Amino acid sequence: MLQSFITLFKILNLQILMLSALLFFIGYAIAPTAYYRKIKWLTAYPFFMIKLIDYYFKQNWSPLMIFMVILF
Repeated sequence: MLQSFITLFKILNLQILMLSALLFFIGYAIAPTAYYRKIKWLTAYPFFMIKLIDYYFKQNWSPLMIFMVILF
């Protein structure tokens, strides 16, 4: 099992992995500012998804069921 993880990490391109981690943390740091200042181009997609979820999930579905529907 450990050998399969080592093989997987050897296959991954370290530069792309580090870039994706950096972009994730930049987005994580910018998100509260974008929300409170209402920067429209940064918050358009999340608010669109919230509207879709509210429209389609008016029933009392469990959070696990909603997660499964969104995932698939």
